[in-house]
Amino acid sequence: MQPSWLPHAEVMINNTKKRSEVDKLYHQQYSSIYSCSPLYGFAPKVRWKADEASTLSAWKEFYSFCCNMDADQPYLPLDADQPLSQGKQWRLSTSKKAAAQDQVVEITEKNRLHMVLLMRERRLAQDFVYLPTHIFNGELCLVLQKCYFRLEVTESYQGTPYEIPREEAASRSADQVTIVAQEIAFGPVADASVRPVSVWFNINPEDISPCTRQQARRHKRSRHRLRAKRNDEKNKPDEKSCPIPPFTSHQPIDGIAFNLITDIQTHRYHALECRDEDTDVLALEDEKLRKRFEGQRRFWMTWTWPKKVGSSQVSNNTEVPDIDGTYNFVTYGDPGYGEDSIFFGRDRKSSDDLQVVSKQAKLATGFIWKSYIMNLQLLSGQGAISVPKEAYQMPTHDPLLPSVRRMTTLRTLSLGFSVSSGSSR
Repeated sequence: MQPSWLPHAEVMINNTKKRSEVDKLYHQQYSSIYSCSPLYGFAPKVRWKADEASTLSAWKEFYSFCCNMDADQPYLPLDADQPLSQGKQWRLSTSKKAAAQDQVVEITEKNRLHMVLLMRERRLAQDFVYLPTHIFNGELCLVLQKCYFRLEVTESYQGTPYEIPREEAASRSADQVTIVAQEIAFGPVADASVRPVSVWFNINPEDISPCTRQQARRHKRSRHRLRAKRNDEKNKPDEKSCPIPPFTSHQPIDGIAFNLITDIQTHRYHALECRDEDTDVLALEDEKLRKRFEGQRRFWMTWTWPKKVGSSQVSNNTEVPDIDGTYNFVTYGDPGYGEDSIFFGRDRKSSDDLQVVSKQAKLATGFIWKSYIMNLQLLSGQGAISVPKEAYQMPTHDPLLPSVRRMTTLRTLSLGFSVSSGSSR
């Protein structure tokens, strides 16, 4: 992503008198304009289409991304012809002495997902002001929450992790394992230049230490220096140093999308503990989730705003645009209209009738902008605001847009006059 040309504060390292001076959702708003979905960091491999095979492929990719499933961990439909996935497992030593005796506990993907879902209920990664509180392997970070979980383990049984107070974490019996989970942000909400918000498990206490605001300011004073440091692998948090891989939270600010992702992760959790007699119920729930995904996908694609003409070709030689310049764009159907493959997936040859959103629906944003301009014209007629002549113009390739007119009654009401007498209200 290109940096903003307008001055703004993304973090609270600088001396700001009020929290409102920090544009905490700058990256989120930037991402929502250019991306095909509100899920930060997600981009389909190929452009979405509406045929059955493409939709199923898109659903599998989205499901796997939300659940942090690896490439060697493919999504499998829950039916009688497919074996149930048992998920990943990681070895966690209960103590140094136990490790020497090779007495280890198998932490399953189901265990990890259970802890993540409990922490997700607090929605702390959805909306926050980034103020670094810790240094993790040389990288500034903000610890959003720190939770303690207890796992009961015997020779014949391993239970489900449950949350415990911090005071109880230090004391445990021989058949208990304590897991410390920390949800960590490495930058502002949706910042694509940093590692996404993730839940980390049993971090070595020597690798993470608290820091004050003054220490954070001295450690990395500018975003440019921060990005340069990231090229040094020694200054990056190392996933290999943690016994359990971190889990990317995926908490978009869009509430409906957030609920969909939560239900997808919950479905994955149930699939990992599923018995053969429960597969029909899970398969039905999978179908419902897929339908919800298809509906939201249509909404996301419909309300993608057209980019300003020329904004795709940005290089080091691109001049700084006018802050108060006119929003010039072309709507869907024009040869100049385009969606970046880095956000929408690469193109593939297929017919236009397989588009996720119809051509008529893709014109919705153009109609809304036209309505907005017409309201500005009405205000301009009252002398309240001046609208440049070029701002009246809309793309002319579509004969519908230039012919839009407001009803006389609505125009009269918007000017503040009575419909019956024409007198001021």
